[in-house]
Amino acid sequence: MNNVDLSNHKGKVVTVTSGNGGVGKTFLTASFATGLAKLGKKVIILTTDINNHILAMLLKVEWGERLTVYTTYDNKKLIVNEKTQGLNYWLKNGKGLLVKVRENLDCIPLENFPNINKTLEKLLYKLKYYYDYIIIDNSFDEKRSPVIFKYSEKIIIASSGGVFCTKGINRILKEVDISKISNIIFNKYLDWKISRENYKKITEMLKGTPINLPDRIKELSIIRILVDDSKSIWESNDQRIKETQGIIMNILKRL
Repeated sequence: MNNVDLSNHKGKVVTVTSGNGGVGKTFLTASFATGLAKLGKKVIILTTDINNHILAMLLKVEWGERLTVYTTYDNKKLIVNEKTQGLNYWLKNGKGLLVKVRENLDCIPLENFPNINKTLEKLLYKLKYYYDYIIIDNSFDEKRSPVIFKYSEKIIIASSGGVFCTKGINRILKEVDISKISNIIFNKYLDWKISRENYKKITEMLKGTPINLPDRIKELSIIRILVDDSKSIWESNDQRIKETQGIIMNILKRL
């Protein structure tokens, strides 16, 4: 990917973020990326969250005591460690490892805590020349996230509707250009009183804004089964997943 004409870049940067952990941000990232790839778009996933398991969610994994071995979509064995030419290597050198996770879908693994700086802009423009969508899985923090938000065309905020829901969403809203936020998604939703109240609060808060609040994505056993089997929601014909597929597809239409 050297010596490309960056004036012809075409791709769009979409960041999936959350103000709280455990809301299924990485599941949403995987669902958006595989959905767009299924529609024939060229997509790449970047993650800035050292604790996420995006590769395990999309690739077969052999869990060892010391090593985790992934099998890529093109049937290669992969071990990710600090020597991997992942995101930090890309930021420093402008090239590195691309992991094929599905047809039309690649991923740049994260080998260590990300060193997000001004070189991110150059990397994103380079990737935008080759990909229709760059999907960034971002765990919100005050240091790295504002840089990522700056170079994002669209931002999706994930929440679960739990007790810290509104606090997490407001943390992000203070740091981002509101015109970039396309959706706030209630994921892993359980129909509890506090969840219903928080959904109502966010609904009222978003009135008069262009931000979409889609139907809630419910916590379902079928989703856990698919995740454990390294399958996306698009690789199942189970009737229990149809509603989730429809919600995600409607979100993709806004990107």
